[in-house]
Amino acid sequence: MDLRYIVLSLLANEDNKSIQGKTLLQKKIYFIGILVNEDFGYKPHYYGPFSAKVDEALDDLIAARLVREHIEKFTAIDEYGFGMRRYNYTITDDGEMVFNEEIVNKLPQYESIKKTVEQIESAGKLEYFDLSIAAKAYYILRKENRPKTNSQIINEARSLGWNIEESHLKKAVSFLGKLGLVTSENN
Repeated sequence: MDLRYIVLSLLANEDNKSIQGKTLLQKKIYFIGILVNEDFGYKPHYYGPFSAKVDEALDDLIAARLVREHIEKFTAIDEYGFGMRRYNYTITDDGEMVFNEEIVNKLPQYESIKKTVEQIESAGKLEYFDLSIAAKAYYILRKENRPKTNSQIINEARSLGWNIEESHLKKAVSFLGKLGLVTSENN
């Protein structure tokens, strides 16, 4: 499945045809891949599972002017002394034209992708931080392919350099349950 089509499909089905933050985009596509049983090459990263393939597809769409990237700079400074910023993505008019002509009408998997995006939204409109925690928790559960307690998930997260707090994990597990990815036996 062409990841560029996945990115365009996601953006076209978002409110305002945009996503605020690369982390949010990465995590939504992570869950799309899980739910449609596609491996998009996600590996552990600081903000949770990250796919260089998704990043590359996004760069291709930006270069082709099908997606617009807007960098929002904040006055806050991160722990390394760098100014904080957020990368926002919006589908362009040309991107919508490609979406409507090439994806909606010709891509057999589009309906499945659309339903998956709707499923993720109906499970809870999580902000990037909470969706990142959910992705981290599911990455750990999937890697081990066995049930784990919340404290086991938190400890495994630490070994990957991730800090997950119990209160955030509970919200993440609830989201994962609504997606049908975990049951109460999984945590």
